[in-house]
Order: sequence, then structure tokens, then C-alpha cells
Amino acid sequence: DIGLFCDMRPLRTWMSNHWRDRTVLNTFCYSGAFSVNAAAHGARKVVSVDLGAPAIEWVKTNFQLNNLDLSPHEFLAEDTFKVLDRFRRKGEVFDIVIADPPSYSTGPSGTWSVSKDLKRLVAACLRVLAPGGWLIAATNQGSMSPRDFLNHIQDGAVRAGRELQLIHQGSPPVDFPAALSFPESRYLKCWVLR
Repeated sequence: DIGLFCDMRPLRTWMSNHWRDRTVLNTFCYSGAFSVNAAAHGARKVVSVDLGAPAIEWVKTNFQLNNLDLSPHEFLAEDTFKVLDRFRRKGEVFDIVIADPPSYSTGPSGTWSVSKDLKRLVAACLRVLAPGGWLIAATNQGSMSPRDFLNHIQDGAVRAGRELQLIHQGSPPVDFPAALSFPESRYLKCWVLR
């Protein structure tokens, strides 16, 4: 795992025209591909959050390798839900929030599972999303159907008291073909919602 998810390349390319002058919160940022893309295309401020301190150091290194100034941005090695709750309590909002979590992980606060916790993540992200802002929601969990993905997003929106519109639906590039006889090969779901 090199930390760069090439199947998300089309979405990062599509977003390149939409980062300028925006504030961005990247949850579960891992190596920070979205964070680097946002900063490189003019985001005013990018906050990158990941529980793993090595991941946050990796994000900083990727910023430096791309000749990006670290000073306007924040890098937080913290639990995503605690950070989201802190921003909510402080009334801090973002123009774009990215929710692209791992399918499964464990940490000091317990176990994370996208099939169990995605709706809670969506709700927490929407509580810090500025009016008219964009939520990028994604999962690579092959066993989660597009219908289940939709249901998790809708449940999260209801919990947060927000209505959403789908403005872009990403898909893997041509070098990630999916066998029609194997539904799990159509694993990637990535939506941009307003």
C-alpha cells in the first residue's frame, strides 16, 4: 500500500476546479491525497485529521514534496469524531468536508466499521458543513451496495437535520475494470453532495 488510491484519481481531477478559496476538512485523511490536491489547487485552509500520528507526518511530507506551504493548514493526529465534535461545539464550519473512511479499523475509542458507523460519520460531518457546502462521501467497501450507501447517507442527513443534493458521482477510471459477474468488483462509491 503506497497510500495513493489511484481509483480516486478521477474524483481528485474533477475536484481540482472546485477547491479554490475554500476551507476543507479531510477526515480519516491517511496519506492526504485529497488534502494535497485541495491545497495545490488553491484551498484557503485544509485541516487533515487522522488517528495515526505517522499518517499525519506522511501528509506533511506529501505537502512538502509538492512544495506546499504548511503554515495555513492544520494537521491533527486525533480521533475524527472528537475533532468533529470540537469543531461543532466551537461553531467552526467548512466549505468542503471529506468523509472517506477505511472499511474497518480499531483505535483507543473502539472499533470502526463503515457498515455500522458511516451514518454517524455523515451526520457529524454535516454538523460542521457550511450552508451550501459540499460533502464528499466515499467508501471502498465492496459488500456495501450503492443502495446501502445511499441509505447511510440519508440516515446521517436526517440525524443532522440537513437535506442533500447529489451533484457529482465519481467512478473508478478505465484501469480499474469491474467484472459484471462479480458485484463486489464495483466496490467504489464516491459522491459529492451539497
